[in-house]
Amino acid sequence: MWVEGGSSGIGLDFVGHGVALNRAVGFVGFAALVGVAGWHVVWGWARWLGFAPDQVGGGAGETRLKGKRRWWVINGVSLGVVIAWAAGGIGIVARGGKVGGWVGRNYDAMYRELPIVKDWI
Repeated sequence: MWVEGGSSGIGLDFVGHGVALNRAVGFVGFAALVGVAGWHVVWGWARWLGFAPDQVGGGAGETRLKGKRRWWVINGVSLGVVIAWAAGGIGIVARGGKVGGWVGRNYDAMYRELPIVKDWI
């Protein structure tokens, strides 16, 4: 089956439209997206900058306790990034509401193709 639309049409309007269709599932989905993305970005930067603890544990002169502390600090930073991103993003997305017109009808058609969303529309 072919559905009109593509990745170029996906933005905050699309997410806000989905949240307006079903607030509970929309917020859970948006929170999961922001959570995974925030964790992925912070851990990626930590690895790239050489701050991430050794996977094996205790390599290159690092004690096990120091590795655990780094792990907790990086996860704490991840949590802070996710909370800040979600606080700003959910506030903006929640106010967006449903999109009208041709774009809104296209969003409805795209959401209808998702199994969990079919019953909302």
